[in-house]
Amino acid sequence: MIRIHLTDEERQELRREARRAVGRVSERIHFVLLSDQGYSPPRIGAIFGYCAATVRMWLERYQEKGLTGLQ
Repeated sequence: MIRIHLTDEERQELRREARRAVGRVSERIHFVLLSDQGYSPPRIGAIFGYCAATVRMWLERYQEKGLTGLQ
């Protein structure tokens, strides 16, 4: 199972960007924030209406490329 662990600084940066970003990018940022809070990809997917595989893909992109990977 993939789970993101954020530093306080990363969490603040993502929250700021989530307020600026629109549409799907904002949703992807929320995927990461919810993962940091312990939500599983299937649960995150259920909240946003995506399959767990899609959520996992974006979490992996974040791990590899950071915030720019969510664009």
